[in-house]
Amino acid sequence: EASVNRLLEIIGRSYDVSRAYIFESSDDGLTCSNTFEWCASGVEPQIKNLQNISYIDELGDYIKNFDKSGIFYCSEIENTHPDVFTVLEPQGIRSMLQCAMLDEGELVGYVGFDECRQNRSWTKKQMAAFKLPADVFSTFIVKHRQKQRLICNEL
Repeated sequence: EASVNRLLEIIGRSYDVSRAYIFESSDDGLTCSNTFEWCASGVEPQIKNLQNISYIDELGDYIKNFDKSGIFYCSEIENTHPDVFTVLEPQGIRSMLQCAMLDEGELVGYVGFDECRQNRSWTKKQMAAFKLPADVFSTFIVKHRQKQRLICNEL
């Protein structure tokens, strides 16, 4: 887990974002929780505030925001669903990019990058570059959580 946090920091600093994080979906896929987070200097951590959030009830059917390539990009959060805006605005987010983590085609969470200093437009090339670490995190976290479940079942 320390490695995941360190990688988020490296990616966050490399791409000069305000916050880099991972949300994982619950086993039933109805809620998500912020499980890892790195914040740039002066950016308020949000991990404690973002636990067990309903994809449908609190986030306006959030999963529909991801396109067919697994990207949810918003250069101005004011353009998001009102429920999503209600969650993002108090965090100081101006723009964001999120990449779905998939397990056999099912959303199991997402890796996100927030910009809190200004509205930001990411290029297609930058989005593709962000997607690569999301895919790596996805593979690692899915395998890690499966291993944890096996250990718990053996106990």
